[in-house]
Amino acid sequence: MEFLIEGIGHTEGIDEVVARGCVDTIAIVVTDHDVAPRLKLYLDYIVHKLVGLIDTVTFLNFFDFMNDFVKLFSKELCGPLIETLMQAAVSRVWKEQQAKASGTQTDNSSIVLDKCCTILRICVDNNIYMSVMQDKFEECLHPIFQFISEPAQISFEDEILYLVKIMIRKRKAVSPVMWQIFDHFPKVVAKSKGQLGDLLDTINSYMIYGKQEFAQRESAIRVYAQIVEQAMFTNKIASDCEGAVACQLLFQSLAGTQSLNPFMEALLDLTARRMQLDLLPLELKKHLLGIFMAAMYYNAPPTLQYLENHGMTGSLVEEMCSLRAKFSAEYEKRFFIIGVSKMLMSPTLPASL
Repeated sequence: MEFLIEGIGHTEGIDEVVARGCVDTIAIVVTDHDVAPRLKLYLDYIVHKLVGLIDTVTFLNFFDFMNDFVKLFSKELCGPLIETLMQAAVSRVWKEQQAKASGTQTDNSSIVLDKCCTILRICVDNNIYMSVMQDKFEECLHPIFQFISEPAQISFEDEILYLVKIMIRKRKAVSPVMWQIFDHFPKVVAKSKGQLGDLLDTINSYMIYGKQEFAQRESAIRVYAQIVEQAMFTNKIASDCEGAVACQLLFQSLAGTQSLNPFMEALLDLTARRMQLDLLPLELKKHLLGIFMAAMYYNAPPTLQYLENHGMTGSLVEEMCSLRAKFSAEYEKRFFIIGVSKMLMSPTLPASL
């Protein structure tokens, strides 16, 4: 085992052939059910050597081996050993990103960076690690999270969003560090030209596990409203639909609070403005109408007042009823029923109804 690990460190000339062979062999060893248990006695030595290799090796199959290693030995590595390996992977990501920023990257820099991110993914996905290492992992990942402040300068913001999402879901809470990251999400949307993509799923995790704190963070609600505006006016149907769904989610998540009151009119203005644009296919129209239904769910009287003030009540209800058969998804039907019910339960109904 010592020969194999030492051999991986040779990366030039004829020794490179030996190094690649060592990686292939050690990958077989750690997955062999008869041999692998014997390695548990030497994990301290193995991890110590692997830390140095993570910093220098460019063989892609080495990182594939690392993926298997951190998965197969999770019980034995849980604790300081996996923390050390994770710090090494984070350092390599930082090193490769700095090389790219300075123009000194190698041909393999981007791939190596992605491979190291995969190691980090595997660690935060692992229930054994996360059951006891949540705080340590968040501390280890902090240098990676800092890159989200300037997403235009990196190519792995989706990896960061994934790590954030899984950390929140495993912890079932949103830490102060995660709220700091949230403030930078409009920059991510700006880089993607308004497309939310994986960010929408990450934001949903904030809403599920940080709802109470989110309701008390006016700055976070303002950031969310900014994201909605960015996403709803891309003139790309799929992206605009994502923006509308994000707006629905905002009203839905804050139902039962008054936190959205200062932003409510502005959000409904955005929705009404988007409905007046020429490009309005059926799918997008349903999502935009769904925003008004979600607003009814949040607080029906001021939503009705808004519609009345803008002369929209009758036309919106007629539009909803004419499209009711088109609401095919379960959540669309639910929003239609709940929204209309909340509207009709308002203490005072306008004459237009």
